[in-house]
Amino acid sequence: MQNNSINNIFWPNEYTILELNSKKKKIILSNKNNLNSKNNELIEINKKIKSIKKKLNLPDNWSWSTKLKIPPLLAEFIKVPFNSELNRYTITALIDEELEKQNLLYNGNKYVYRTNNQINKIFGLTNDVNKSIDQNDPNGFNVNTLSKYITFALENY
Repeated sequence: MQNNSINNIFWPNEYTILELNSKKKKIILSNKNNLNSKNNELIEINKKIKSIKKKLNLPDNWSWSTKLKIPPLLAEFIKVPFNSELNRYTITALIDEELEKQNLLYNGNKYVYRTNNQINKIFGLTNDVNKSIDQNDPNGFNVNTLSKYITFALENY
């Protein structure tokens, strides 16, 4: 019985965070050329997310909110100015958008990616990852391994 009441308290907030993050992604993608400027709608969404996290006792400085300096190769790929500072959420959203634009999805599956020479160089991949057809393959280039490859790109260039 207690478990059910915990779910009733937690899940509405979780869905709200997901919905707010979805709105945030749309704003980021629509204002891609001017990411360093203040956006009032984005500020309000961040305030709402922060208040929900405070209610849920989630840390405010979790790793996805830390601003990271974008290396030149990655900046060129996601089409942002060199030396931009973005958080991981924004970086991931821009990479995902660019992979879709370049039609590098496996049979239209938005969870399994394909590579080209530019992506291989940025993320330290080989063409062997293109053999993967499952989003849960730890050796493939997919939604589950993307964070690992982003870390590689940020640390090595």
